[in-house]
Parts: sequence; C-alpha cells; structure tokens
Amino acid sequence: MTFNPFSLPPENVRWFFGPAGLDTSKYEPFRGYDSIRLETKFRESVIQQFSDESLAELVVVRDDLFEANITEGTCLPIYWESERMTVTSDSSTWMKSVLIRGTWFRTETWQPIPEKLSKAIDAIYCNDILNKLSQVASTNKKVQIMQSLQVDGGFVRFMDDGKVFLDKNATLYYFRSKFTLKNGIQLSRGYKEVANIEDKSPDISHLVFVVHGIGQTFGSIKSDNWKIRNVSANCFAKNFGSNGQRTEFLPVEWRTSLELDESVIHSVTLAHCHPFRVLLNSSALDILYYTSPVHRMEIMRAFYHEVTRLYSMFCSRNPYFEGNGGKVSILAHSLGAVVAFDVLTGSTPSSSATTYFQSIHTH
Repeated sequence: MTFNPFSLPPENVRWFFGPAGLDTSKYEPFRGYDSIRLETKFRESVIQQFSDESLAELVVVRDDLFEANITEGTCLPIYWESERMTVTSDSSTWMKSVLIRGTWFRTETWQPIPEKLSKAIDAIYCNDILNKLSQVASTNKKVQIMQSLQVDGGFVRFMDDGKVFLDKNATLYYFRSKFTLKNGIQLSRGYKEVANIEDKSPDISHLVFVVHGIGQTFGSIKSDNWKIRNVSANCFAKNFGSNGQRTEFLPVEWRTSLELDESVIHSVTLAHCHPFRVLLNSSALDILYYTSPVHRMEIMRAFYHEVTRLYSMFCSRNPYFEGNGGKVSILAHSLGAVVAFDVLTGSTPSSSATTYFQSIHTH
C-alpha cells in the first residue's frame, strides 16, 4: 500500500531530535514553532522531488542555536563543533543529533515509534482501516479485531472501535487476540498536543559568553555552558515568568586551538607517574604558559578572536539585537577570568617581551 506523507495536518505531526540509533525513548520533541516549520520544509522537500526546483535553506531551530537538515535528517549546532549524539551520551542535548518525524506515538510515553514502522501502519490505516471504520455500526457489541498487520516490531491490531495496539511478539499477539484484546502498547495517530506556531522563545535581550579556565582537555565548556543555560532558564522562568526577554549563553573555547609548546612538553615528560604528569601538563601548565609573555599574547589573541567570531556570527543571525539595546556579559572561570580581564582592560606583557614576540612573527 502507498504511504501518503500528507495524510496528517502539519500541526498534528510532531518532530523530535535525539541520539542516533533505534532507541527513541530518549528523543525530545521540538516546540510547536519549530515542528511546524520542519514539517513545512519536509513537505516542500517531498514536492521538490517531482519538480525542477531546488530545496531552500536549512531550518534554524531550538532557540536559533541549531540548524536542521531535512534531507540528511540531522540537527547541528551553529556556534560550536560537536560529535553526533549517541544513546549513551549523558546530558548531551548540545550535541549533533538526528531528526525523526513523528506521526504515530506510544500513548504511555508519547514517544514516536520508528519511522519505518510508522509508515507501514499509516499506509494500511489510511488506505483500508479508515474506510472500514466508516462502515462499522455504533452498537454495544463486543470490540473485535478489524485487521492485523505483521511488522518488524511485532504485530499491530486495528480494533473496530478505532483503537490501535502494538504487540512486540507473536505469543503476546496470539494471547491478546483471543482473550484480552485491548492490552498491549496503545498507539495514537498524531501527537497529544497540537503544534502552535506561536510556541516559540522570545528574542534574545542578553548574550553571555561562558569562558573556561584550566583543564579544558578534561572537560567540555560546551557541556558546562549547556548546563548553565538550563539552570538559568529554569530560574528565570520561576522568578520572572514570561516577560518577552531571554538570556542566551555561548561557550568560548579558546584553549583547544592553541598548540603552544605542547609537543616539546610531551617529549620531555617522564614515563614515571605518567597519568599524574599528564594531568599537570593539561591543567596547571596553562597557568605557566600564561606567565610567559610570548604565550600570554597567543592565549589573549585566541580568546579575542573566538569571542569576536562568536559575536559577529550572532549579530549576523540576530540583526535586531544591537538595535534593541541588547546586553553582553562574560561569565569566566579560573584562568579564563584572568584572560578575559586582561583583554578587556588592554593589559599586555612588558615592552621588551612584546617587541620580541613581534620580531619572531615578522621574520
């Protein structure tokens, strides 16, 4: 049977994002504004397959921090690099994720079932079951199985009262088809909430750059930034409610782009107590680097360029920000606070060290 991707109204479809793989229990729904725009782009892509028109730009989603690619089925962060989200990732919603278009859902969790299974169920439901349901007389007779479908995920039972159930194995299907009938995983066609195009976050009124300190190789400022963002959003909603303003946080990762003298340091690191020495080299050594006038300038320059890059990209994507008097703050930790202070105040090494640094780059 033919699957019709347009059988449900756009507001009844709900798009999700989550880890790669078949484990949809960790998928999260997009807000109504994002879901409707994703569904609109999806339908455009279906129509585009039968025309000479090219598909337009990506869809910016999740508070304008990610870009969704309908064709590739991915959702990537805009302002930072990340690996693909996996089913074992912990608090990794800041990572690259995959998209899933939800049309059929488990009613106990309202998580979407796999798309392949969803398409198989929807094809028989639209082409056969709906017509049969319209012919069923509304009486008080015992509910019967109208039709069943064997799929990769088990067996699907279509009841003559309009309900649909999924049984994961043949034994359960046989038992329920003979006795209990309504037990099993009940499925719903369409999400529990109708998507609303007005369901979106307000414009950003305050931008905060989150700067890491020492030991960045052992942690992730992107992950820490996301945790700070979530805590801030919860506190803001609890104490201020919806006031038409929003604070956004962006991670400033200045350390990973610097090589400094790490190759030399690693070559002279003794094998004895190697893990402990690696720990020191990857953390406390950053402080020693910053006390060196030459490396200090490299670190300050890396911080400056990263903040400038992020702010320029942010303003190009949010042209209203400066015109509306948007505020900018820096939230820095440890060595990052020192670097940020020195850059903002124009602090530099001694003139002799600066001259030396400029000379080696000139030659």
